[in-house]
Amino acid sequence: MPNNHILWLDSMNKNDAITVCTDKTQNLEMFVTNSAFYSLSNYQLYNADDLFSNIGNLDSKSIISSSPTMARSLKASSGCFTLYKTSESSQNTQASILFKKTNNISNNNCIEKDTVFLPSIYGDNFEISSKNSGSCKMIILVGSAGIPRIWIAINETTPNSKYTFTDLVTNKKLFDLNSSEVSQWHTLGIYTTALSITVPPSSKISLTASNSITRKYFKLFR
Repeated sequence: MPNNHILWLDSMNKNDAITVCTDKTQNLEMFVTNSAFYSLSNYQLYNADDLFSNIGNLDSKSIISSSPTMARSLKASSGCFTLYKTSESSQNTQASILFKKTNNISNNNCIEKDTVFLPSIYGDNFEISSKNSGSCKMIILVGSAGIPRIWIAINETTPNSKYTFTDLVTNKKLFDLNSSEVSQWHTLGIYTTALSITVPPSSKISLTASNSITRKYFKLFR
């Protein structure tokens, strides 16, 4: 299984369950977006590979965020998470969940502690930098009313650097972007719930991201 597994919660049916585990060399962390309008109480989370160690539902206060622009998250002490949908939702939740496997080496390549970002509808500024020891990955995660999409404008990059954009839903590389080409790009829209940007060693990227284009957001990109 890839190091990142993304799930659109509305794709689950009643009594569906998904279990994600790591081996002893990795850590497992879960990130979840808020529902656009509705509760996530019908999604029960277990800190195990079975249905016995219940943490609570996805609205649980144990799943926390350091700021509104960071996805709510929780680490698995057992090395496994199981997500179980107890009932159908009265309305689509329009939320997504990311299971991320990491090891201490890859985590240490990022200067910033938080690397999974949750942009608002009006747009937020994000920046991430890598050490000279290796590349660092920024992840933009969205839950969205309507079609899931991520809109970005790149504000600053490190000269002579190449950045890799990957759709985490399909785990396929979308394209590489050289820092010398950034001025040729304006508003960039990608239809996905999770986008990864790999920053090469000793480099950084600064961008503005939103989960929707609004009139206010258009002004940001002029």
